[in-house]
Amino acid sequence: MKNIYGTIKKCLRAFLEKLYISTVAPKAEVKKYYVSICTIFKDEAPFMKEWVEYHRMIGFDHIYLYNNNSSDNYLEILRTYIDDGFVTLTDWPDTPGQLSAYRHFACNFWNETSWVAFCDLDEFYCPRKCRNIKDFLELYKRYPSIFCYWRLFGAGGKEHHDFSRPVIEQYVNASSIFDRVGKCIVNTDYEIYSYSASSIHFTKVTRNILKHPFVFDPIDIFGNVINSETATDKLLRRRGRKMSESAPIQINHYRNMAWDIVRKKASMTNVFYDENNTRKHFCFFLHAENLIDSVDYSIYRFLTELKLNLKGRMSDIIN
Repeated sequence: MKNIYGTIKKCLRAFLEKLYISTVAPKAEVKKYYVSICTIFKDEAPFMKEWVEYHRMIGFDHIYLYNNNSSDNYLEILRTYIDDGFVTLTDWPDTPGQLSAYRHFACNFWNETSWVAFCDLDEFYCPRKCRNIKDFLELYKRYPSIFCYWRLFGAGGKEHHDFSRPVIEQYVNASSIFDRVGKCIVNTDYEIYSYSASSIHFTKVTRNILKHPFVFDPIDIFGNVINSETATDKLLRRRGRKMSESAPIQINHYRNMAWDIVRKKASMTNVFYDENNTRKHFCFFLHAENLIDSVDYSIYRFLTELKLNLKGRMSDIIN
């Protein structure tokens, strides 16, 4: 009986949440940026330019980067983007620093952008039904928090990464079905409800309604209210392949690159965990590789333009 009441309560809450979203118009306030990215990094300079150029190319207006004790040449890579105002760089020495960096962003930059996407430097937002992230958001502008699914990419048998080629070109072996985890694009008319390991992936937000705070779970790109991995697991078991094929956007998560990259990461601490070990990473590596059963070239339609941008601005080449 208790489980029945719990299910009814959860369904009613989801119904009321979607009813509110469908009936309340978004604010008309114009902010400095329409859609931005917030991320924290550590010693990822070799991948930084491609990641920044790619997300600029698909329509992101600004990127807020938090440097977590990097010792490589990240500043040399980022200098141009900082000077032209596309990147805001903040040094963030906390160990681990991901959650506290996100709190800092919420306190200091939240009202500069209408939407903010949270992701890491091995994650690429990949629109599939349009070429621009703003066109995608136009369809979801009433949502408080949009949950986008990961598609996991694997090493494809590579032992050594080729630093002369883009990541999105080298790695095409992928899972045919979305992962139960992903990341959210958040509407900044709302506030983040809490900061935890779960909230990195399933970002709940809150907003006062009739002077009372109301918590909103993220809603996925198909309109499903999502609150945990369990929720997405159930969805994917029922209609995972259909969802994966019809999605308007996905996050290409290059979880496994060549083994030399994975092994190097295993020897370092990262932005969330304060300790690492090779054996643990090898177990994660094998687990992810076991999920790779297809190829996915959907991001390739951006590849030529990306390559031109990496060589100089494409507008310079055209002119």
